[in-house]
Amino acid sequence: LVELSGERLSEEFRKILLCRDPAGICTLMGGERAFSHILPEARSDVGRLRTLQWLEQDAIRFDSVRPESLRRLAALVRADAAGVAAIVARFKLSNQEASRLHDVVTTDWQPSFETGEVEMMRALRRMPREVVRDIVLIEWATQLSLQPRRRTAETEGWQRVLAYIDDWQAVEFPLRGQDVLDLGIAPGPDV
Repeated sequence: LVELSGERLSEEFRKILLCRDPAGICTLMGGERAFSHILPEARSDVGRLRTLQWLEQDAIRFDSVRPESLRRLAALVRADAAGVAAIVARFKLSNQEASRLHDVVTTDWQPSFETGEVEMMRALRRMPREVVRDIVLIEWATQLSLQPRRRTAETEGWQRVLAYIDDWQAVEFPLRGQDVLDLGIAPGPDV
């Protein structure tokens, strides 16, 4: 395992994360101490990954929610910024993937089934839509893994939050620099 290239390691681990039961395989890998070599940032408890996989594949029906290896990787690890940087280097992730993994794993934002439109709007203005979706799904999976039996209102609340992410449209600032110039303001740094 230690001798595998980062690209090969990433490719094979993505396949594992996208299989029907990634949590079961990760449990076996943890038992064989494979994670100490390839992913020391992995959580010993894979309940969150198992629940995320269930949400993605069986529990909810949103076109935007499908199994994604990067989201599942984020659900599997516990790391700070330095830990994420080590994962990125080890798995040879692209800049876009590195940014997404960093934003999801190191976020301090904790959505809930009660998260309102204003807070969702703020999150969607600060972070890309797929990052917000990942954070919401992982937090929902975390809550379900801690206490599986939840009220129907909570499930409906999480689905409402996901629907808001899908429906949200960024509002463009209505003015452009040309509009200011058209008012007779001289071109320059003030414009």
